[in-house]
Amino acid sequence: MRNIVSLFFIAIIIVSCSSKTRKAKKSVNVVSEKTDKEDVFISSKVERSSVFNPYKINSVSFKKIKIRKINKELDFYNNSFSKKNLLSHETLNLFTRSELSKLKLETKDPISLSMIFCYQKKYKDGFDLLDKIFFKYKKESRYWNSLAVCYFLSGKYRKADLYLNKSLSIDNKFAPSINNLGVLYNKRKLYKSAFDFFNKSSKVNSFSVTPILNKAQILLRFNLLEKACPIFRSLYAEDPFNKDIGHGYGTCLLFKDKPKDAYSVYKNLKINFHKDEIPFVHYLLSLKLMGQNAEIKQLISGAKANFKTKYARRMFDFVRSK
Repeated sequence: MRNIVSLFFIAIIIVSCSSKTRKAKKSVNVVSEKTDKEDVFISSKVERSSVFNPYKINSVSFKKIKIRKINKELDFYNNSFSKKNLLSHETLNLFTRSELSKLKLETKDPISLSMIFCYQKKYKDGFDLLDKIFFKYKKESRYWNSLAVCYFLSGKYRKADLYLNKSLSIDNKFAPSINNLGVLYNKRKLYKSAFDFFNKSSKVNSFSVTPILNKAQILLRFNLLEKACPIFRSLYAEDPFNKDIGHGYGTCLLFKDKPKDAYSVYKNLKINFHKDEIPFVHYLLSLKLMGQNAEIKQLISGAKANFKTKYARRMFDFVRSK
């Protein structure tokens, strides 16, 4: 009888153990089904990168990337347009779309190429290229400066500020980043700080013309003619066809009541009615002060006065008045 009872209890234990293993097997099957479903979901929803695929260990590269040595000559643009005017080897802001397209074909330096993309408003291409060359150029100030410029052009000014300071943490005398901080502060209408950065940049690199021009433009904004006009006059003597320099010098001549001289400056500039509204109305003003009403009518015939600034609209109304 005892043997029967003991066998009965052993049977219950075996049954209970086997039921647990069945449950365990069921739970394992459920988990595997869930993971399969999740894997299908991930693969269908997430776009896997062709550069790095975390599901394939073979795609991981442990090859050490050689960091490029700093070359100060690359701080300036050397290309077929670099001698176009006084500022063309320092900034890409002056080039047209067709010129930028040509520069893109002949540019081999990846940092300069990323800048061209951003000036063409192809921000994704510019940022992708900068991401790709990060490990190679991360110790160069001009890499972080280019990243900042791309953010500035795309309207993300806080990030631009961050990366300009990162650039200066590598080289605190890197003139382009100092100048660009001035541009950023000028955009924020913090003119005193902007002027200080332009002034510092021109002292760090006395051969750079861009910060000198920027400094003169702020002085002219606040009618400090005695300081601004000599700068514009000297720059105009070097490059009489640069639109920014010519406009500054022409404005100085108008303030000094020299409309004939101002007219001779403005007529040589390639002024676009839609893009260069203030230089355009100053050009008309020089004609108005000279009494050349017939030429004014010829210039404004068929033109729509859709000016963005109040100053340009008021000046245009004054020029048209009899």
